[in-house]
Amino acid sequence: MVSIANQGILAVGVDNFGHGERRFHDFDDRFSCYNPNFDFELFSAVRSSASEVPGIIDSLIGAFDVNPGKIGICGISMGGHIAYKALLNDRRIKVAVPIIGSPVWKAFYEESPALFIDKFYPCALLSQTAGADDIVPPNDTRAFHEKLKKYYSKKPHMQNYVEFAGAGHMLPEKDWNVLWENLLNWFEEHLVK
Repeated sequence: MVSIANQGILAVGVDNFGHGERRFHDFDDRFSCYNPNFDFELFSAVRSSASEVPGIIDSLIGAFDVNPGKIGICGISMGGHIAYKALLNDRRIKVAVPIIGSPVWKAFYEESPALFIDKFYPCALLSQTAGADDIVPPNDTRAFHEKLKKYYSKKPHMQNYVEFAGAGHMLPEKDWNVLWENLLNWFEEHLVK
């Protein structure tokens, strides 16, 4: 967040629903890989977190005189899933950078952001994935961006997909550094300028 703030952007971090300071008392059970309802629990929290974004934006505009035409979002892993849905929930989001997340949901599939592909333009969308990610495989996000090209045909520079070949969900430092530089450049180009 400091590197984003250093660009002159108000950077705000939010605990996902049921996480951080508002952690569920049974968090470890809900989000255990042994829980047969893991996908339901995860995407329930994703859906709830994304539904809170419009209220957060309202609060930031009111408290900090944020320019409603200069709203961006990024999220990593679960936060990446949230970012896709949040930008559909609030059209004030002009720039989005989901990282190792997916627009296709394993639970509540009918609510998957990828099913509403015609609603993303004109948000400046940069998705970044890890090519060997076995937690959030890149296939759905890659296919989603191929389909997005049609909707961004007049402004192709407003959407981009970057996949780090051979990287797993926990990207190596060298890839992470490039990924983060991509994010900062995307925000600079589409949010700051």
